[in-house]
Amino acid sequence: MYSYSEGDSEIVTRILDRLGANASDPLEISLACHSDAEFTGMPAALQAETTTLLGFELDDEAADGSVELTPVAGLRTGLRVRAIRDATNQSHALWRSMLTHTELPILSALICDALLTARAEAGVDHATRTVSCYTALCADLSLDPLHRALAIARANTIARRRRMPQEEAVRSEALTFAAAAVGAHMPDGVVARVLIPLSSAPATYAMMNGERTQIRSILDLAASSYVDPTSADWIADCRRNLATTGAERTAATREQVAMYIATAESEDAGFRKMHWATEASNLASRYGDTESRDRAVRLMQSIPAESMGWEAHESTVTLPISALRSHVRRYKFSADWRQALRVFLASKSPSGDYQQNVASSRASSAGSIRRLVSRVTFGSHGLPERRDGDFDEEELVRTEQFAIGASGILLDLELKEIERRFGKPPRTEIASWVSVTFGCDLDYAYQFAHTLHLHWVGAFSDSARVAIALVEAGARRLLLLLDEPIYRVERGTSPGRFPAMDFYVDKLEELELDADWVRALRTTLLDPGMNLRNMAAHGFKFEFAPSEAAVLIRLAGLFCAMPIGKESDADRSMLREPLAAARRPLRRRRSWHWV
Repeated sequence: MYSYSEGDSEIVTRILDRLGANASDPLEISLACHSDAEFTGMPAALQAETTTLLGFELDDEAADGSVELTPVAGLRTGLRVRAIRDATNQSHALWRSMLTHTELPILSALICDALLTARAEAGVDHATRTVSCYTALCADLSLDPLHRALAIARANTIARRRRMPQEEAVRSEALTFAAAAVGAHMPDGVVARVLIPLSSAPATYAMMNGERTQIRSILDLAASSYVDPTSADWIADCRRNLATTGAERTAATREQVAMYIATAESEDAGFRKMHWATEASNLASRYGDTESRDRAVRLMQSIPAESMGWEAHESTVTLPISALRSHVRRYKFSADWRQALRVFLASKSPSGDYQQNVASSRASSAGSIRRLVSRVTFGSHGLPERRDGDFDEEELVRTEQFAIGASGILLDLELKEIERRFGKPPRTEIASWVSVTFGCDLDYAYQFAHTLHLHWVGAFSDSARVAIALVEAGARRLLLLLDEPIYRVERGTSPGRFPAMDFYVDKLEELELDADWVRALRTTLLDPGMNLRNMAAHGFKFEFAPSEAAVLIRLAGLFCAMPIGKESDADRSMLREPLAAARRPLRRRRSWHWV
């Protein structure tokens, strides 16, 4: 812990004035200290106190362009450092004494601001001195341009917040610096740090048209000098801040979007072209510019899929024939096709156990770099669908999709085994048996039998399309039997209708349908997931593999095998064990695992 002693300030300021004689910003002084013999010879507590002071920097991360004096470390670096306002009275005493001895303008401004920020000196005179120190730094051509820009921006922040009469003069100095910076082709970040706060209205006087016109003229020069999307962003923000009409705000947005689109059109790689076009569309949508959004969307739609540079990576898992035969061996004990279908309808959820999938996905993705980077998901249509979703949910869906793919292969084998052993029972007989056994609607049962026949004759895509409709019809029928108010009554020009499949799945989850089946329905049919229902309905998928058709038939069979009649507590409790009716009459064998 540092304790102030007379003479400390003279020692420190002598060293810092010497090391900072040719420094262009405080960081250079701090770096020079560590290799200076006189500095390292000071007492450790005094060294630490001086290093802490030199570790304060001007930070402009606020959205409005205001600049604060903050520790170099902190939340951004993960280091534990003392906040400026936590400085002790001993520190304040050292800073005050250093201020009377130093002849270095950079150090004077830093110490003045440290005392002001720590509220050790909160008077008007000290604030005026701090503003004057920073204004003088802006005029010093020997300093780093970025530090000069931050200095005048900090002066503007102090004057504006304290409603000081010097605000107008500070803004005038800042405008002069900004114009000179653009003319000297300084980096755009230097200009941005001055113009962004100047585009906001002053606190002590009304911005006149002359000042507004001057700022706009500098922005015009900046727009012609810095031709890139990053510069277009802050220039457009400034123009929108200065705008007095909706037309001016729209013009600023269109100029910004036009830069994004021009960047997209200049790219050769489809993926980069898509990125900039998507950003342009999102930007235009954010500010309500429909015309610019439509222009960006047209560009997105025109990008050929083959130019995106997609790479397909396939992996093959070899399963022994004996393992596959062992899986379908359970049908060997079925006396007839009825018992075989009951075994099929009693099989577990295609996506597997929900809790196990959660644990597996978290274990496999632990420490994954994908959690740290931006992620964009593209649909089968080649256009972006979403970005930076919930990482854990994405990994869970990935795990479930793999499980569904493996289950589909096995379910297809099961259906083929049933047909091999018992042939193709007539549709009417299957429908009658399902209806009588499980209390299923006869028409629904007949369509389920129809999907089985289509699958058995090799019409897998036809079978899948019927099964998709059956799943939605089955979910709707189940909710109606449970007396749930799901119909959307007409409203205005919107006609009355039943909701979409995602609503049914959400409602069944709310009613506590077994989580394994909720996940199977959601991941197979909806987005995010395989999205088979929407892809088929909107013309993005016409052909289905045998394994996909088998999974869809199994999902349709879920709603066949739940004998829920009139609404009752007992009926609702069956949602937690939807396969109980199908499994109860079956004799479990040691090789069968009901999950």
